Amino acid sequence: MRNQIYQAVISGAKGFLWYTYAQTANYPDLGIGMPWLSHEVADLKDAILAPPKELDIQVEAEHPEHLHISTRRVDDHLFLFAVNTAKVAQEVKLTLPGLDEKRLQVVSENRQVPVIGGVLSDHFDTYATHVYTTDSGLEDRPVIEEVIREIASADAARQKPGNLAFEGNGTWVEFSSKSTYGSTPNRVLDGVTDGMRWRDGTPKKTPDWLTVRFPQP
Repeated sequence: MRNQIYQAVISGAKGFLWYTYAQTANYPDLGIGMPWLSHEVADLKDAILAPPKELDIQVEAEHPEHLHISTRRVDDHLFLFAVNTAKVAQEVKLTLPGLDEKRLQVVSENRQVPVIGGVLSDHFDTYATHVYTTDSGLEDRPVIEEVIREIASADAARQKPGNLAFEGNGTWVEFSSKSTYGSTPNRVLDGVTDGMRWRDGTPKKTPDWLTVRFPQP
C-alpha cells in the first residue's frame, strides 16, 4: 500500500480514500499498518499537495524504467519521493542538480543519506519506497521497521499453542456454501477468534456444513 500511495503521489494524486470493514480484525497488516501509513501521509501533507518541482534528475539503476521520482518544495525544504516498481531490488544513483554536498533525511527510516557531488546513492528493496527531505523536523517520525515488527508479532500470535487446525499446518476446508461478501471459509483456520467468520450463502436452507481436512492423521 505504501508503494501504491507514493506512486499515486508521484503521478499527481492529492488525496486517498482507504476502505475496508471487518477484515481489519483478521489482517494485522490492515489493523496496524494502515493507521501508521495514514499518519505518515498526514505528516507529508504539505509536500503531497505542493506542485512538482521540475528538476533534471538523472537516474542510474539496473532497471531505471521502474524507478519513479518526483520532487517538491515546501518553504525552504526539498522533498524527493522515489518508488521502486521492479520485481527485484536495485542499487540506485540519482544526480540532483543544485545539491552538491548535503545530507538528506529518509522519512520514517531513522537514517540519513549523503549527497556527494550532487549524487545520491541508495539501495531499494523490491517495491521499496524512500522519501528524502532536507526537513529535519521529520527525523523523529515512527520508524517503518518498528511497525513491520509489530505486524509480524501480531501475525505470529494468531497461531496459538495446540491449534492443530491452524492454516500454517497444511489444513484446508471444504464447505457447503458461502455468502457473497467477506466470508471466505478459510478464515476459520487463521487463528483469529474475534474477527470475520464463515457465513453460509443459503440462509433459508439447512443444514450447512464445513469440513476441516488435515494433511495427516
